[in-house]
Amino acid sequence: MLKNMIISWYNKNMTYTEQLEKAESRLVVWEEAEDRIAVSGQSYSFNDGDLKREMTRANLPEVHSMVVMLTNKISRLEKLIRNNGRSGNISHARGV
Repeated sequence: MLKNMIISWYNKNMTYTEQLEKAESRLVVWEEAEDRIAVSGQSYSFNDGDLKREMTRANLPEVHSMVVMLTNKISRLEKLIRNNGRSGNISHARGV
């Protein structure tokens, strides 16, 4: 499910800068969601005597996973932008 959410907004035709801006704006939203869950809890229940219900608002581990994924994506994109699109992990062997 999480992977499908990532694919839905990721567009390979976007520049690294555009992808970075989108990832940063998404990170803000997901961090706010994580904060709200931490303060108000993931679920609540009520029992009026005749009816007992429990409702889950959010899945904190899944939200946190998205925050981590976006943070990592932002770091990779910033590195790509600094290196003009190169990953920086390329090793060039010299012939003897």
